Amino acid sequence: MNTPSSHCGGKRPAIAHPKQTWRRCAAVALAAFIAVGVAHAGTKPTTRYAINLTRDSGSEIPLANEPYSWTTHDGKVLAEGVTDDTGRAAVARQAGEAHYVLETVNNRWIYTVDNACWTHRDDAFARCAKLTDAVNLVAQRMADNARNEQAAAAKRDDAMLARYRAAAAANDDELVWLGPLPAEWSRDDVQKQLDDVYGKIKHELDHLGNADIDVSRFVCRSPDQIGPSPDQQAVIDYLSSLRKPGSTTPAQWTALVEAARKGNWLARLQIFVALGSRPKDDLVSVYRRIQLMAWLQANHVGALYTYYLGELAATGYFEGPSPDATSPIPLYAAMRGSYAAMKRAGDSLMADDEPEAQAIGKRMHDCAVQMMPVLFAK
Repeated sequence: MNTPSSHCGGKRPAIAHPKQTWRRCAAVALAAFIAVGVAHAGTKPTTRYAINLTRDSGSEIPLANEPYSWTTHDGKVLAEGVTDDTGRAAVARQAGEAHYVLETVNNRWIYTVDNACWTHRDDAFARCAKLTDAVNLVAQRMADNARNEQAAAAKRDDAMLARYRAAAAANDDELVWLGPLPAEWSRDDVQKQLDDVYGKIKHELDHLGNADIDVSRFVCRSPDQIGPSPDQQAVIDYLSSLRKPGSTTPAQWTALVEAARKGNWLARLQIFVALGSRPKDDLVSVYRRIQLMAWLQANHVGALYTYYLGELAATGYFEGPSPDATSPIPLYAAMRGSYAAMKRAGDSLMADDEPEAQAIGKRMHDCAVQMMPVLFAK
């Protein structure tokens, strides 16, 4: 190391007075110190060389206390800091570099700074530096996120369709008795089928007659009087399991599916309801649910009409409260064997002032509880 004590790093003088040697080393050391000082001044950020950041387009409100960084175009960090009260972001010069990047959390600016600019200071330096590009990092991140999500969604769709095609080719899902799945999934075809079923339900409800909702004609019927009910115990066991969420066993579900295969209308209704809670990307379940919905509509199963009413309510179709238990659609559902709608209508009618209505309500209430007690067990 060249230090004064090593005679300035040179050869020892042949004849040298001690004072002369010290002065010569001191002069070299002083020159080195000055040189180092100049070099540092050229590489450290200073507010002599700075860009003013503002919060407004009129450049009147300083962007104070804003973290920032200056880098070269290839990413070398030149300066990092926080803007002062006047919004100044100080930059350090990089020898041989003309392109500088100023970045904050939300924005990036790219400047061309010619050599001549470094002979100026303060506002003159800022005016000399030429802004060549500006990037809104918030918008860029949002665009990047949108592109990434779009790509991820496309990947999920591809996987979803691949799973469906494999299931359609195997043709061995648990509801295969409803008929074969189409080889390819067509969103348009599926939507057409769904619209067709909803259209039939709407047409039926739009043409209700007085006789359809005349509760004075109510007759209590058991499940097997309403429709086929083979393996009814499987339905009861399944409904019992629903009282404790997550307690349905695979055996109970398999028995329910078998009852539905045999034509049990309540079993088919319960599978229709259960499939509605499966993931939307389970296209096999989506298709099977539409098939079951079409079957329930064709057989005028009462619970389907209250389901339709709930779907309408979810869309905001009713500006006020949804129709009450004794409005036409719930009454029609009750008359068509919906025990849940039957009990609600019965409870409402029992609170009526008219004794005749109260008597009808009691018949409906008692019928629902007696025929399907599992639905109302606590």
